[in-house]
Amino acid sequence: MDKKYVWILRASSLWVFYTWGVLVKNMIKDKSHSLGFRLVHIALAAISLGFGGAVWKVSNELASK
Repeated sequence: MDKKYVWILRASSLWVFYTWGVLVKNMIKDKSHSLGFRLVHIALAAISLGFGGAVWKVSNELASK
């Protein structure tokens, strides 16, 4: 596979990690929203971070071929 596609996948993963990491940090400090609201968004972040990790793993597999 072309290396540019590997780097696109890695960039996507890094964007997911950064974006959701900032959101989780802000949700933990946020006291203006309910606990339920914050927990739902942190759960969504955990799912997205899992997908980001899976995409990173796929990019590593493709890079090694």
